[in-house]
Amino acid sequence: MKYMIFLIFVFALFLNSCSNKYFNLDNDIDNKVPAWFIDFKDEDEKNIYAIATSISPDMQLSLEKSKMLALNNIAQKLKGLLDSNFKVSSVNEKVITEGDVNIIVENFSTRGFKEQQREIFKTKGDRYRTYLKISLEKALIKSFDDYIIENR
Repeated sequence: MKYMIFLIFVFALFLNSCSNKYFNLDNDIDNKVPAWFIDFKDEDEKNIYAIATSISPDMQLSLEKSKMLALNNIAQKLKGLLDSNFKVSSVNEKVITEGDVNIIVENFSTRGFKEQQREIFKTKGDRYRTYLKISLEKALIKSFDDYIIENR
């Protein structure tokens, strides 16, 4: 019995000594992140901003994925602004409800969005990481508000 406990102890010691080996795994993500991406502000007096990043083996696909993520981000901000502005309003004796606004927002075009900054890095695994910042002018949001009111 003592012999069995001794063997288990030696085996555990052997396994513990093997566990101190560290393996350096190649990571696809470089440590390069643009300063404008880190110090990001959601909006200023004239614009609403959104940022996104994506990684892909193809440079164009990485850029397109970043654009779609940034557009989705800014569309969510726009939806939040419109929902807060149009919970229930009445114009010309017609009521605009939350459901009406949601239908219109789903059909909203992506025109008017501008690419502010973009950086593309090649990572260690021959992949491309794109950092993207886009903007939407607040004046376009105001004209969109007017469009909703006029067409109800």
